[in-house]
Amino acid sequence: MRLLSATVRRYRAHADGTVEFDRSLTLIGGPNESGKSTFAEAIHRVLFLKAKTGGLAQKTMVSTRHPGAPEVELRFETAGKTYRLAKRFSGQSGTATLSEEGGQTWTQVEAESKLAELLGVESPESGRGSATRSEGQWAHLW
Repeated sequence: MRLLSATVRRYRAHADGTVEFDRSLTLIGGPNESGKSTFAEAIHRVLFLKAKTGGLAQKTMVSTRHPGAPEVELRFETAGKTYRLAKRFSGQSGTATLSEEGGQTWTQVEAESKLAELLGVESPESGRGSATRSEGQWAHLW
């Protein structure tokens, strides 16, 4: 899997930001508390948490500065195909969409299942403690 770009909206300190990943190396820098780790966390959560996640996991994503539900969009390549993943984390009204460029689109449960299949992992988590349990899914990031 290769990440192409990530966009976060209304996710903690981030109002709306996009990073385009270089083919070989991307460095995200800035002063302490500027949102570097938060951006990486958003990528982790879009991959490994269900969009309908609620409770503490969802509340920790919500921005205190920018109104609205947190959204994360990720473009990535895997197995020679390009995909766009978009999730809006808003508890039971959360949404998930996964689209293959020039191909099929999956939504909600089907999107979460297809994503897990592409990643070769168990289906994304939800429920009490889901954010903590999902950390091991991409542990090398941390």
